[in-house]
Amino acid sequence: MAINNVASELSPEVPARNVPDLWNRDHNHVSTMLWDGRLEVTKAIDKGRLVSPEGLSTTGFENLMALQSVRPIYIPAEMLGEPGPSNDLAPAGTTGFKPDDVLARVSSLLIAGEAEETASGEGYWVLFRDSYGLATAEDVRPFHLGNALAHYIEIEFQSRNTPWDRYLAGDLTALTEKQKRGALLFYGIGKCAVCHSGDVFSDFGFHSVGVPDNRENKDLGRYYATGEVEDRFLFRTPPLRNVTLTAPYFHNGQAETLADAIQQHLNPYRFIRAYAESGEHLMELAEVEAISPVLSATAQLTNEQVLLLASFLSSLEDADAMPAPN
Repeated sequence: MAINNVASELSPEVPARNVPDLWNRDHNHVSTMLWDGRLEVTKAIDKGRLVSPEGLSTTGFENLMALQSVRPIYIPAEMLGEPGPSNDLAPAGTTGFKPDDVLARVSSLLIAGEAEETASGEGYWVLFRDSYGLATAEDVRPFHLGNALAHYIEIEFQSRNTPWDRYLAGDLTALTEKQKRGALLFYGIGKCAVCHSGDVFSDFGFHSVGVPDNRENKDLGRYYATGEVEDRFLFRTPPLRNVTLTAPYFHNGQAETLADAIQQHLNPYRFIRAYAESGEHLMELAEVEAISPVLSATAQLTNEQVLLLASFLSSLEDADAMPAPN
């Protein structure tokens, strides 16, 4: 449930991406969703406003998690497949989907169909009726689905009881000696906490750490959300709770192990002289120039220190995050 796989999280023009995990996405510090932050809460004067640039109405959705929860239903690369004769969710004569129409149709099919098939009168429809005070199954709207899923994720994917949490609460035995030494590196010369800050270990900013992309259609990252040239190749800082459970790492799953991911941060320029199969440089000049200046002064750590950092990150793993073996 916590393990990532490389799959698309966006519309068809965006290359396939490593699917982000769901841990603690209900946290108040979470202001953006997805690698490019295209789902976000604006910093309005009075209160945040949900933003989705994909044509989906955000009315009725309680939070970002609710909005994110319904995206796989209307993003073609996720679950629907491409529009065609066999796909009755695609408006006739069109080459794309209208998110609101698709979600309304799916909501009706899921809930109304389930209500008809449940002879006992129990099931999802009854739960939706009792929870939201709905008169008929046709009254179930997309935001009902999103809000219900978000509440489930909030409960099932919370991670707040890690060795690190217990250590901060006063249990000085909660961390091993290696984890303590790794913490000193994380908050010290490793400079990891400059971006991986706060309770969920992310500033929710957008940076490049020099991760190579050997696909012909390179992922332009934050650019897809903003359209700003200076945002090309920037990706959101991923939170680190339960990071030991979510390999592979980075937006394209380029790093197979946590040690590889750490090494990439420590030496973000290590692939600038590498070549792609085509014979061209693996990274173009714009990718190199996008690398965060925060990393330019990162200390060179030994292999032993890298392992200490990985040990500290293991202290962010919640024992309840993985199902107990049968």
